[in-house]
Amino acid sequence: MNTEINLLEQKPKKNLAFYFVIFIFIILIATTIVVLNLQIDYYNTRIKTEGEHIAQLEEVLREHNLNMEDEQRLSQVHEMLSTIQMQSIPNVWLYFDLTDLFNQNQLQSYVFSGENQVIISAKFSSLPKVADYVAAILERNYINDVDISNVNSVGESYQATLTISLDLDRIRKELGEDAD
Repeated sequence: MNTEINLLEQKPKKNLAFYFVIFIFIILIATTIVVLNLQIDYYNTRIKTEGEHIAQLEEVLREHNLNMEDEQRLSQVHEMLSTIQMQSIPNVWLYFDLTDLFNQNQLQSYVFSGENQVIISAKFSSLPKVADYVAAILERNYINDVDISNVNSVGESYQATLTISLDLDRIRKELGEDAD
């Protein structure tokens, strides 16, 4: 009979279950890292595309705001133009309307005072012609009053200076509509 004597220390048996659990744990960590990297790439791509979309929307909004500013400026200009038209007096039409009763050589001066008066100096052949002219311009709705400031006899004719008071609102309505 043989007896075996083993003087070497015996190695403990390796526990395979422990190594198996560690291997599964390493595989799970590696899978998690790969999935997280894929999600990071996916979300980075989405952030980039959404950023581009936001940039496009900002550009469209900027253009829209520029158009709105242009429309607002145009509206302001239109309002200012309307205000100016309402406040202005159609001087040329007023001049023609008041002087169309004269002959070419009859009118000597025409001065618009800028407030509500016109001063006309003209030659008339007789005093009744002065009265006829005053009566003719008093028929106009926008004339408040006519004062004969001065009448001088110059040879066979008369030189008269007339101060005409105006109603500016009526002028804007009547002569302004005729000017259009």
